[in-house]
Amino acid sequence: MGLKKAKKSNGGTKDSPISVAENLSTQWRQQAEEPTNWQPLVGANEGPETNLELHWAHGYNALGQCRNNMMGVWTEGAEGFSRVVYPAAALCVVMELPSENGPKNRDQLFYTGHRAQVTCLDAHRNGHVVASGDAASEIHIWDAMTLACQIIIKCLVKEGVQNIIFSPCGTRIATVGRDSERTVSIYDVATGDILSSCKGLGFPNKVMDLAFSPNGEEVVVVGKAVVKFIKGIKSKQRALTPVVGKIGTSLPTASAPL
Repeated sequence: MGLKKAKKSNGGTKDSPISVAENLSTQWRQQAEEPTNWQPLVGANEGPETNLELHWAHGYNALGQCRNNMMGVWTEGAEGFSRVVYPAAALCVVMELPSENGPKNRDQLFYTGHRAQVTCLDAHRNGHVVASGDAASEIHIWDAMTLACQIIIKCLVKEGVQNIIFSPCGTRIATVGRDSERTVSIYDVATGDILSSCKGLGFPNKVMDLAFSPNGEEVVVVGKAVVKFIKGIKSKQRALTPVVGKIGTSLPTASAPL
């Protein structure tokens, strides 16, 4: 007949790893002595008088399902794109483009509002408002000129955001979630309210692209060998039904030698 080990008050046995660690800790405390003439250092628990400032971010997030996440934006008075925006870890990097009458260096600015890896972004038609989505299922709407955040949207899907795009009029955004159904969701840019949603392309298919129709009434989701059309975007229906596109006739193309 075996002997039962005595139980201690913390739930472990006297020979358990917890008890052994407690005994070693007690022995160490009993043998440790304070250094001779030791005095506490003034300000030991305070931070340094100076701080680090981010000057340059190396790298660009193009891994996994990240697609179409480098956008051109422009500043007031500029002709054409004057900056590019792209994700790097949890940063959104806004980099100046050298020009004849503008900046000469590729200086960087940073939107630092995200707490998780930025996975997708899109630029508004006005040229300087950006929507960025992250792995923590947050969408940030912010200004690429001032770096000020306008609104943070908590997404319906909790597994993260894979794709994001503004509607042609810029009042709505469509997203693809990183869940197994690749859920497509439509949000109001001004309020952050979810307007409608539906199933996208189920696993293992991959979403290659996402786009609005020119009138903003449909969204198309492009996957591997499949296209889904989602109609009724401007309707008041909360749940939308996607329609699988049919394979049409290939159109002939012409090319000329360079």
